[in-house]
Amino acid sequence: MKTNFTKVGFACLIAGIAFSTASADKMGNIEFPGFTKRIEGRQPAKEVNTRVLPKDPTVALKKKATQQQTKSCFVGWNTQNPAMPNLVAKVNEVGEKMDSVVGTYLTGKLMSKQTFEFTENGSPLECRNYVPSADGKTFEYAGHYEYEYDSKGRVISAENVDVRYPGSSQRMEYGYAGDSHTPNLQIAYLMGEEDDWTPFQKGAYTLDANDNTTEELYYLWSDEVNDWVPVMKNVATYNEMNYLTSYFPFIWDADVNDWVGNTQGYYGGQSFEYTQNGDDALQVDYEWQDGKWVAYFKSVYTYNDAALRIRKDRLYWNREKQDWSGAETWGPWGDTKYNEYETYAYDEYGRNTELNVFTSKSGEYKNYYRQTFTYALLENGDTEKMELNGSVYNDGTFAPYGKTIQHFNKFGSETYYILYRGSEEEWIPQQEEIRYLDEYNWFLGGDYYGYFNGERKPTSKERFYYADDFDPTLPYETPYEGRHWVGGGSEEDGGWRLKHVDSFTWGPRDVMIGYANYDYLQSDGNKTEGWDVEYDFSVNMEDVFMWPDPNKGRPYFENKTIESNTYYNPQYWNGSDEWTPEISYNFKYYYSPRSTNGIDTVAVPEGVVETERYDLMGHRLSEPTTGINIVRYSDGSSKKVMVK
Repeated sequence: MKTNFTKVGFACLIAGIAFSTASADKMGNIEFPGFTKRIEGRQPAKEVNTRVLPKDPTVALKKKATQQQTKSCFVGWNTQNPAMPNLVAKVNEVGEKMDSVVGTYLTGKLMSKQTFEFTENGSPLECRNYVPSADGKTFEYAGHYEYEYDSKGRVISAENVDVRYPGSSQRMEYGYAGDSHTPNLQIAYLMGEEDDWTPFQKGAYTLDANDNTTEELYYLWSDEVNDWVPVMKNVATYNEMNYLTSYFPFIWDADVNDWVGNTQGYYGGQSFEYTQNGDDALQVDYEWQDGKWVAYFKSVYTYNDAALRIRKDRLYWNREKQDWSGAETWGPWGDTKYNEYETYAYDEYGRNTELNVFTSKSGEYKNYYRQTFTYALLENGDTEKMELNGSVYNDGTFAPYGKTIQHFNKFGSETYYILYRGSEEEWIPQQEEIRYLDEYNWFLGGDYYGYFNGERKPTSKERFYYADDFDPTLPYETPYEGRHWVGGGSEEDGGWRLKHVDSFTWGPRDVMIGYANYDYLQSDGNKTEGWDVEYDFSVNMEDVFMWPDPNKGRPYFENKTIESNTYYNPQYWNGSDEWTPEISYNFKYYYSPRSTNGIDTVAVPEGVVETERYDLMGHRLSEPTTGINIVRYSDGSSKKVMVK
């Protein structure tokens, strides 16, 4: 489990620094908010090896995403901290910097305000949060996010202060070994009663030369002993390919003053071996017994010359016989575990054609379950795959009780699916799906059916519509409308009842600039939710925080946001066709040229004192340093000052 700081390090830090209980990691039965567990057990590879030979005519190309994902994107700052380093791209070297974002409800009532400071190289330095004052006429300081960096550009501290909720403010500090950008130390602090930082939790990490975490130790601060008390430990080893080769979790037992195996998590101890191709060759699972890890279960994998898995053995340790013969009682429920193995067969294209499962419950291995797979090329160029699954009798007779038929186009995308239950004498359909894709593999919609008492009834369907000038050779889908139906409509509707409509608006560079959802199930096209965004498409702004539409990718970060609106209408169930201005809101985004130093000459109010000082690279200063300094004051304000 290699942790690459440049790719996920900030995410690890700040999934740690969002400081919300929703993101807390549970380690054993103790929660460590803000700590990302680095060492975890793992599940083995898929039961059936999916590698196919190059000549397979049905080899799947990468399927393009469908527009169904569009609804899940978030636009704006209302639910995320925009100053989190993993969410803010580097400030464009020749562009502008974002100064602030101001949010108001559509009634004109103030909602929120955030101001931003960046380091000279564009890393987030400070985000200050403001909320409406008691009279609602102005904004007042509510708290801040702040980051500090070392000379190598690594985050060494990050804090979240919320003055509205005493006890909720937290701070993280990080340490590093050598030139590594992966922290080997993480300490969490809580704001004390005297507005000072008091230690709370600590994580200490050992890394190998490839930045793999080989040991992680977690501590809690004890006021009784005035020191850190160990709580949990996870250790791991890796091979030359950086694959996990062992994982063992521990918890501290104060009664014996030593580490004992941690069996409270999802995984116990594990060890792994791999083939030269990196496939699983052996997995051993361990239980903690009598003060040590005991191997009780292992999976052994066998492959043919084409690197396709042809057998998998599941073996349990028999303590009486001291061998892997199974028929042993393991686990919290005390049930007897029997050995099993699976065999796999393939056709000349490397496609799986048969799976057989053997068990040793009767003392000898018996084949009790089988899956078969057959393939056929259809006239329209699709490939049909039929799967049968069922029992195997003592005489070797295969008695299938389930059947699935799937069709795949030349891209490997599924176009048809039907599921049956029953037997060879009578197959009773259960579910059916028909998916429509154009010649470029764009998803146009689908029809979905269920079978009730033998009668085929529509359950749902959807369609996406494109403009006449839509270019299907481009890499992005841009439908202007999506319609979704459910079953149960009138005969005139063909059994369908319109549920809701998604409306999409697109701007230059295939950037979505508007979305609205309309309900038809309870009302006649009433608005439910929507948003729109105004961009400055003439400016290449890479430091604007926006959740990217998963279908659009990079273009979202290439445009400067001027204004955004988010609309809600919870009254649509009652037939209302208007947005509710009391809960719908607007954000305005303000910028200034990067060449502007923003030196503040405004006098500091009487009684306000300096509390902290930073340079433009985010390094904390013990005294004024020549150049531009960022100074924080006791009233919560911060200013840039020039020191000569």
